[in-house]
Amino acid sequence: MLSETVFLKLKGVFAESRIIPIAVFTDTTTALQTTELLLKHDLTVLEITLRTDSALTCVDAVRKHFPELSLGCGTVLSREEFDAISEIGVDFAVSPCWSDNLYEYASALSIPYIPGVATPTELNRVLEKGIPLVKIFPATPIGGASYLTSLIAPFRKRDFHIIPTGGINENNIAQFMSVPEVICCGTSSIIDKNLLEKGDFEELERRIETFIGLVAQ
Repeated sequence: MLSETVFLKLKGVFAESRIIPIAVFTDTTTALQTTELLLKHDLTVLEITLRTDSALTCVDAVRKHFPELSLGCGTVLSREEFDAISEIGVDFAVSPCWSDNLYEYASALSIPYIPGVATPTELNRVLEKGIPLVKIFPATPIGGASYLTSLIAPFRKRDFHIIPTGGINENNIAQFMSVPEVICCGTSSIIDKNLLEKGDFEELERRIETFIGLVAQ
């Protein structure tokens, strides 16, 4: 297991940002332009999902151009992907599910691993491993903020924070933020892939500003 210091640093980054923008990039030019826009507005966290053939190339480009960014990879589902992102030097890795195999491998590579859970049984298993940051996925389809509150209730004696992800947008993010254990929310609504395809960076910037305003409240 990684040292508590590593996770404490990550907790601090997430608590300050309150948002993890999640992106699906298909080319490095768009990835770099989007990241530059995030940093312009002091959003210093980004999760790039490994859902495209060019995802790792985009991760590598962003890492090299913006070393100050807290950069994570999402949809990490294999040891091979962990090897690749370890070589690039990302700050954290996220999966949509729990995996003993990936947990052990991430620990061996000293990569902070944030697994996804959806049920009390899954959450308990993660907490038994001592993992302090847990992704709840898919947060909106499984019941939203009220489900999170019910899910967490039996485990409140444990020391952990959650990151709801999945279907979070400007209309419901305030509800998720109201749950005390929520340290930040992961959302793909800011870096919408349709906006990227159209090159609509004006609307992208508007969404960044909107979300920043919402979490500031």
